[in-house]
Amino acid sequence: MFGWFGGAGRERMAENFESFGYRNGRAMATLAGVTELTAGAGLVTGTTVWRLLRDEQK
Repeated sequence: MFGWFGGAGRERMAENFESFGYRNGRAMATLAGVTELTAGAGLVTGTTVWRLLRDEQK
């Protein structure tokens, strides 16, 4: 989303959002990127907590 790992970057994503009909493509691209990062962090945190709790029960 932000151009990491060879991605298109925020500006190109903003252009895509604007072509979809969104008025402020840059804000939508930023929101989408933050959402992806937050979801990834939640997934990692949830998996780690689950594994720690599972290992305590053994």
